[in-house]
Amino acid sequence: MRKLIIISLLLSPIVSIADISFVSVGTSGAAASGNCNPVTPANIQDKDILLLQVVSDDQVAHTVDNSYTQIVQGNGAGTFQRMSLWYKRTTGTESLTTVTHSAGGAIGCTVMAFRGAEETGTPVNVASASVGGDCTATSTATGITTTIDKALLIHYAGNQGGTPYYSGWANIATTEAYDRVTNLVNYVHYAAAYGTQATQGATGNQTATIDTAACNSTALVALAPEGAVTPPPAPVDIFSEWLEINSHVEFANARNPDAIASTADCA
Repeated sequence: MRKLIIISLLLSPIVSIADISFVSVGTSGAAASGNCNPVTPANIQDKDILLLQVVSDDQVAHTVDNSYTQIVQGNGAGTFQRMSLWYKRTTGTESLTTVTHSAGGAIGCTVMAFRGAEETGTPVNVASASVGGDCTATSTATGITTTIDKALLIHYAGNQGGTPYYSGWANIATTEAYDRVTNLVNYVHYAAAYGTQATQGATGNQTATIDTAACNSTALVALAPEGAVTPPPAPVDIFSEWLEINSHVEFANARNPDAIASTADCA
């Protein structure tokens, strides 16, 4: 009797996924009412991701041209706070971007650039489903759950106070990218911080301290690094399973030698 056992092991190559890196942030656009034109960040190159934050002192909708895709938009706390977040994958050359905002109150808009995010399809792994906020001295963005390792988490915040700057960014998104205020007729204040989440899963809430309590808006965005995939299931120990199966076969053969002889006669 012959026994032929073929064990095929597929060994996947180990791929090192690089962290997403911050490139730069552009000069803010601002207006006392109406539209807003953010300045493109410096030193961008093909396949960098541009992230646009827009905050206005009202509840008037924002729209954006120049091939930007909306991530989330909505009203924050109070009656005079709206925020929208947008992304686009640049070719390295950009024309003027216009945020359309029909009338309304003061508006501010800023673009920052990141390198090393997903180069095809959407670079956003997950984001807040809606804009949050309250009227306290803490900006608290409700946590989200990422599905890939090394996601870059950005905490966006905005408020309608005078000049209450942000500090003490806590949890994962702790590196402040910018903290801007627009003082045109009335104030619009907004900021963003970022950080890398090493392992996929729940981010927990992200917080920042506001100098003075103010009605505010918050949201989170997680970018996926290039080449990232959903972690595979745990590997199966094929050899141990074969040993267990083979031991059962040997035991059965020992108890029924006639079956082995019959099999040999048929060979």
